Amino acid sequence: MPATTNYPCAYGEVTTRREEQVSAQPDHAPLTPYAPAPGAPAELLHQLRADRRAAQWVPAFEQEWAAALEESRRTFSLGGLYAVLQDWQGRSPSSSAC
Repeated sequence: MPATTNYPCAYGEVTTRREEQVSAQPDHAPLTPYAPAPGAPAELLHQLRADRRAAQWVPAFEQEWAAALEESRRTFSLGGLYAVLQDWQGRSPSSSAC
């Protein structure tokens, strides 16, 4: 189907209706990855320290967090840190009903 209508542009150029519809943007919206608040790790650690299972949970969280932090430094990716934080937020005392 030929584009019959021409539209004036800057510098005397002319575009067609078909050219206006073309976009460099994807036709779908990408999923927004999980991104915790900047203070979320410290807040979670505070919650873990206040729990009765702190003797087991705090060292386990700190060990997983340190490993994820080292991996993120090596790979320039925050995915591992976000995964550890999300996993521990699911286990935290404030997220459970019991």
